Amino acid sequence: MPDSMGETPGQEPEVDPSVAAPIGQVAREGWNSHRGYVYQVWISIYQWLVLKVNEVLFLEHAEDLARTSDGTIDLAQVRQVVASISLNTDKARAATLARHGAVA
Repeated sequence: MPDSMGETPGQEPEVDPSVAAPIGQVAREGWNSHRGYVYQVWISIYQWLVLKVNEVLFLEHAEDLARTSDGTIDLAQVRQVVASISLNTDKARAATLARHGAVA
């Protein structure tokens, strides 16, 4: 029996072949951002799985990941980058300064 859109459940809707798919702007596509978010989720899951009994894991708190135990804190920025990375960049310097400014 057709639904309110006139389609039968479990059946692929018909697509008019004369309608062209939209042409996107590559610079505006979100694949790199999406890939980075998925990578961060996988790293977060891994960190949770290897967490020791006396440790606590915080996500998106002081940094992307923050793990505490016995009064110490380990902070991590999680990034998946396509380009090579160097410590002589503004982003690397900002991450280093953020790390040394954090307190448990």
